[in-house]
Amino acid sequence: MLGQSAFATFDSFTVAVELMPLLIQEIKVNYVVLSNLNLAIEKMKDGKTNFDVASVKKPVKADSNATAQASEPTQLPLVNVTEVRVQNANISYIDHISKLKSKCLKHRCSHQRYRS
Repeated sequence: MLGQSAFATFDSFTVAVELMPLLIQEIKVNYVVLSNLNLAIEKMKDGKTNFDVASVKKPVKADSNATAQASEPTQLPLVNVTEVRVQNANISYIDHISKLKSKCLKHRCSHQRYRS
């Protein structure tokens, strides 16, 4: 069921960041290592996935005295990741539309259809 278990967990991660680009507000990551990753991807019957992020819209107040001002979007710094390494991953995928289950447990993968 959606929201009942974690989408992703891991025991530890390591990030190697270059220092000089930080001075010009740029983030350059040489590598990211995720150890003992458990990733559970699930697609519901309505097409939503367990990692979908709902967008929240701010209510707009109607005010005849206020002038319309365009708000500036928040700018995130440029992030450049050269390499991502995963050690000991367990990945599962369940699609409730096609009734397909797939699992990859530490380099062994299986795929099967299931009955509901």
